[in-house]
Amino acid sequence: MKRIISAVAVGAFALGGLALAAPQAHADERVCRGTLGSGDVDSDIRVPAGAKCTLKGTDVDGNIKVERGARLAAHGADIDGNLETWKHASVYIHDTDISGNVEFNHGGRIDLQRNDIDGTVKLWSNRLSGTKVVSRNKIDGDLRCSSNSPRPTGSRNSVEGDKTGQCSRL
Repeated sequence: MKRIISAVAVGAFALGGLALAAPQAHADERVCRGTLGSGDVDSDIRVPAGAKCTLKGTDVDGNIKVERGARLAAHGADIDGNLETWKHASVYIHDTDISGNVEFNHGGRIDLQRNDIDGTVKLWSNRLSGTKVVSRNKIDGDLRCSSNSPRPTGSRNSVEGDKTGQCSRL
């Protein structure tokens, strides 16, 4: 009987420990219109349709989503999550650390320079006006580009994974 109680106690402790170790989901979302300076943002950031958001040395503990017609500029930021855009007007990301993936979809201008990105970078069907520049980034995942117009330009990207499609020579 003692063995059964001990086994149940050990099992309950182990399960409790797993529950404590589970990562926290980002229930909060911060809407960004304007400038966020140096400091911490402990939530996801959403740049709503038509808005402009600037991150200057901002530490973001969450994902960033850029909506239709919105503009995002980040300089010296630290993003502990993914960056995803959908039909954005423009995105400028310089000298920024991103711990997740970066995905630009059906948008406009892209300027991605001197960043350290732990995940994969994808540029898909960005046909709205504006150039697409991908230069001097350190990318631990893949660099994948397809169906962009104009096609992405850039050089001196260090990519651990594969460079494919329109980005094969960047």
